[in-house]
Amino acid sequence: GQLFLEDTVPKNIATSLKSRKFLRFFFGQLRPNPHHANTQSLFHDYPYISPCGSEMNYIKAADTPVVFTELKQPDCDDGTWTLVTNAGHEVEFHPSNVAMSPATNRLYHRIQTKHLSLFGLLKSHVAVEVSQFIDFHDDGHHVLTWHDQAYPLSQDTTHPPPSARPS
Repeated sequence: GQLFLEDTVPKNIATSLKSRKFLRFFFGQLRPNPHHANTQSLFHDYPYISPCGSEMNYIKAADTPVVFTELKQPDCDDGTWTLVTNAGHEVEFHPSNVAMSPATNRLYHRIQTKHLSLFGLLKSHVAVEVSQFIDFHDDGHHVLTWHDQAYPLSQDTTHPPPSARPS
């Protein structure tokens, strides 16, 4: 969930970019790189971009560029839980948007913005909190029970679940 300049060594909390204002802007501009699939393009190995005026920031992520760092309980009686991203953006938590990668067993939640739709990684302590509500089965068909409702966990972290697809 940290942002670094590409050549930074070592990559750790001390060398990460930390300005909340910058991170909100940077991740607010995040979008797919339209040249990612074109191997002739100089920047084809960067799946994401974040434009800033006439400059273009090219982004590689170890997993996904969006990481959910906090699960917040409702502030009022509406019962709406929210996830907070590594840039401080808040997204409504929907159990139907949770997915688990069969390759890594990591938990993800769909995020949709003006510019992209993808699965953001649940940071370890958030994943532990959510996993308390998951019934794990040997056949891989895990179920998240949230407020007495059962939601099957998707194992596809590449395509949006029906609830996140545009109408």
